[in-house]
Amino acid sequence: MKNEVLADLILPIVNSENFSGYAIGLSRNISARRASYKRINWNYFYIIEVDLTQEKALKLEKQYFDYVTSDDESIYYQKYHPDKRDENHKASIGGVGKTASTNKNYAIYVACYA
Repeated sequence: MKNEVLADLILPIVNSENFSGYAIGLSRNISARRASYKRINWNYFYIIEVDLTQEKALKLEKQYFDYVTSDDESIYYQKYHPDKRDENHKASIGGVGKTASTNKNYAIYVACYA
């Protein structure tokens, strides 16, 4: 997905008055990842890409993070979680499957909080 397509896709989410903030991430266990966000009251979870290899998911997550945090005047930057947006991107595949996988079982998501 190109950055402009990502921007168009998440703009309604980011612009929503219902959400104070958001973050973009990746997972190969969407149900568990969604549950982990709900435990900290990030109650909205949108899957934006599926069927990705680990390598592709890591690349896209970084690309999307860099894009939405590149302009501190943009709504994408302003609503990105403040503890994450001003740091360098930290790639993480979580605690499962630390070895590279060629299986297309990763997804990119947007998690939001009110």
